Amino acid sequence: SIYYYIKLKKIERKKQLTDKTKKNILMIVTRSDEERWIFYYLSLNIYRSLTSQFNVDLIIREKFKPKLLEKIDLSKYDIIYTDQENGEIQKILELKKMPFFGSGSFGSDLAFNKIKAKKVADENSIKTPDWQMPGNNQTTAEINFPIISKQICGGSSIGIQIINNEKELKKYLKKQKNKRENFFEEFLNGDIYTIFLFENQDIKMPALKKYISQPSNYKKKYFNQKYKITYKNFLPAEKLIFTESEKLFKLFHLRDLARFDWVVYKNQPYFLEVNTMPGTWPGDFFEKSAQIIGLNYQTMIVSLFTKAIEKNNNK
Repeated sequence: SIYYYIKLKKIERKKQLTDKTKKNILMIVTRSDEERWIFYYLSLNIYRSLTSQFNVDLIIREKFKPKLLEKIDLSKYDIIYTDQENGEIQKILELKKMPFFGSGSFGSDLAFNKIKAKKVADENSIKTPDWQMPGNNQTTAEINFPIISKQICGGSSIGIQIINNEKELKKYLKKQKNKRENFFEEFLNGDIYTIFLFENQDIKMPALKKYISQPSNYKKKYFNQKYKITYKNFLPAEKLIFTESEKLFKLFHLRDLARFDWVVYKNQPYFLEVNTMPGTWPGDFFEKSAQIIGLNYQTMIVSLFTKAIEKNNNK
């Protein structure tokens, strides 16, 4: 994370709005959590792609403070990108009536909080694994073992732990007391899928990423994970992932792009979570899916931002 942070800080010092024939983009990168290196890397790759077609200013801070936006003349930018997922910056930009890339504050907050997201799915007859919040002095689970502990707000498989029985649960609860807020979910040992969806209907990635084994923690997800891409001859359960993801995209009022994660257990898809600021770096599923429809990584990123700018100009 230090390497990518230093690279971004060097870029930040440059004055980028030099070509008056190009649209202007502001990138705000403010991460201090355990996922920061991922977003530093992601932001660096997005920046490199955008500078081929746009003027791009970059601001990087280890922690976001609302006063930061008061010091910037936001009116000179055609669109603003932020790596924040919880809707905080999006809400401020909405109040200032400034265009930004990605989902609004409502959709971002709803997607970032896995409990809120699961409730929306439940209310709309979209299956999710059974779940519960750990209670005070809890010594037993109300859902069947094995269960999996997950952060309510967070990603990258950070904080994930599989709990197989009551003994392990008691040990876990004792260890986790007064730490990050987690919830329990029934562990369905099926196939994990992920899918990218886009608001712009001109861009369709007819592909699913299927993990060879379930990502069980942060390191395994990013360093030791194997997967395959399916883009034709879909099984019935795989087709259902497409239709149910499109339904959730609308229910969450998402914009521009999102990634949905599912587990298929006994031929039935179960919704796990949605990510409004998903990893879109070279070499992974995003780029390989783009190649299926004849686009490379840079072209895909530029296309997404171009469409977002056009959409905001037409409001």
